[in-house]
Amino acid sequence: MPKKPRSNSLENIYVSEAHRAIYSEISYLKRRIHLVEGERKANYESNEEELKRNETILQEVRDKNNRLKKEHKEMLKVSGNYFQVVSKCLGNEKGAYAFRGKTFEQTVDILECKIGDTKNKLNLLQFKRKEVKEKLDSILKEERKLKATIRSRNRNMNPRYSLIKALV
Repeated sequence: MPKKPRSNSLENIYVSEAHRAIYSEISYLKRRIHLVEGERKANYESNEEELKRNETILQEVRDKNNRLKKEHKEMLKVSGNYFQVVSKCLGNEKGAYAFRGKTFEQTVDILECKIGDTKNKLNLLQFKRKEVKEKLDSILKEERKLKATIRSRNRNMNPRYSLIKALV
């Protein structure tokens, strides 16, 4: 067997140092790969959980959407018969006859206008009532003054005018 050529000890140290550096780098990379695999698994699991939560939320939203669609259809059925609803609210069909042939939105607009007109009439009546009250108060004051002057004149008058005093 041929003998291996012996290398000097400095060369062995260099090779062993290079091997150690490579082995340490490999072990570092293995640990890093292991950590990255763990992070990947954790991310995968959290993403799966998030997907499941999103699916349940999506299903809830779909259910709510379907329920709202049904409610909307019911409201359209009711708004199609709004003539009957309005006549119930107004107390008679005669008052609701003006809304026949109108859309629901048009009926709402008309009713809002009527409410505004009624409020304006109420404000006008309140203003007129206030004016009449003020006028009545001034008339009452004038009446009191006149009665007071009549009394004072009656006191100062001749006894033959006592008949007037008795009448007042």
